[in-house]
Amino acid sequence: MSSPKDEEKPHDETRDHAETADNDEEEISAMKRRVAEMEAEAAKLREMQASLDQARQDLSEDKEEVDNRSIFVGNSDHPAG
Repeated sequence: MSSPKDEEKPHDETRDHAETADNDEEEISAMKRRVAEMEAEAAKLREMQASLDQARQDLSEDKEEVDNRSIFVGNSDHPAG
């Protein structure tokens, strides 16, 4: 004998499968959005790193240029006075 509740609401596997598929699609869609956001962030970080590398190279070149124009004076005696 089946209970009256079972007779009132027949189990619909097709509906359950459709709901699961909808949930899966939503999750996949959310994951794709997160991946796209991470890729955009990674691109920004690569741009920032390239900018910093270029700035460091420019500073290094400037330092070499200054060093080439400089002279070193060492071991000089200063009169006490």
